[in-house]
Amino acid sequence: MRLLSLDADTKFIGYAHFLGDKLMLYGTHDIAAKWDDLLVEVGRFLGDEIGYEVEYVAAEMPVMYKNAKTAIQLAQLVGAIRFASLNHGCEFIEVLPSERLTACGIPILTRSKPAKEAVKRTVSAIYGIEVTTTHAADAIAVGMAALNKLKLREMSRQADMMPCDHPTSAIVSSDEGTHYCRECEARQDACCEKGEA
Repeated sequence: MRLLSLDADTKFIGYAHFLGDKLMLYGTHDIAAKWDDLLVEVGRFLGDEIGYEVEYVAAEMPVMYKNAKTAIQLAQLVGAIRFASLNHGCEFIEVLPSERLTACGIPILTRSKPAKEAVKRTVSAIYGIEVTTTHAADAIAVGMAALNKLKLREMSRQADMMPCDHPTSAIVSSDEGTHYCRECEARQDACCEKGEA
């Protein structure tokens, strides 16, 4: 599984590439464009990064900002990231700021500046690296949160499976009070029709 995680604002994009749980590459991309060209540049940057056979793209979602203009710009930026991701055949994963902090074991009520420093220290310690920019550190933390979401989704999917690898929705009750798998039953009937039983 290949994941590209992003922490984007109107001046920088922090990015991190994961192969499974392993952090492969991280950094910060300087966006030197005016706002009108920004969304095009972000699309171009993502096209280059997704070229690494990425399956999932995760980005932190903007939540609340005092400045309405900033909130609108960040929402447009995340929309451009989502569009570029889907356009390249990647699944897009939304990560809330609280999920990013939780993935690092940082209390959600931590103020912004101390939280950013705590995220830098935490991801540096977890991966044995020295992350120097908050954007790259946040991108790594966004990736950790997205990986957690993917693992939970897989565990949930497996919990909904029967021993025969069919979903629990295939269970059928009979009048005698016994249960059987509709999929296995259908397969058995198909085998009998072919003379394989």
